[in-house]
Amino acid sequence: MKIEEGAFVRHVTKPEWGIGKIEGINGESVFVRFTNQLKTLKLSFAERLLEPASAADLADKTVLRAGPAVGRTMACGACGRTLDKSRRSADGLWKACARCSMNDGTEHILYPYPDAFGESPSHPREDEATGHQNDCTWCRSGRAAAAGTARRCGDIGTH
Repeated sequence: MKIEEGAFVRHVTKPEWGIGKIEGINGESVFVRFTNQLKTLKLSFAERLLEPASAADLADKTVLRAGPAVGRTMACGACGRTLDKSRRSADGLWKACARCSMNDGTEHILYPYPDAFGESPSHPREDEATGHQNDCTWCRSGRAAAAGTARRCGDIGTH
């Protein structure tokens, strides 16, 4: 099945989820709202596991209600905080990249802090004229992060 935003679908192996609406596609993630649950699927799996909803399925008008916006309001599956905000680990040695976390769509993605972030005069701190960036240096440069540098929120935890 071709995955398109706004399409109404059924999950082939999870019929108990009912009818879902594809609310967004972000990189390799597809966000589908089934009833009141937002599910994140890898695009490659979604193409195989989702099928179009039938006309009879769509006769139920409750299916057509829009849920909360996808993306900026998505919560981390580990800490429950929104993915669009940077977070730091309790020990301060790791910081979440907001852009990497949003692209992942399930958890905050953290990198060594401050080394992976760089500084900018547009992010001043009380005690300095500059501050650390919210997005990692890899996101800002368009390159892939070095292998093994990232950690997931569930593995580290944030405060």
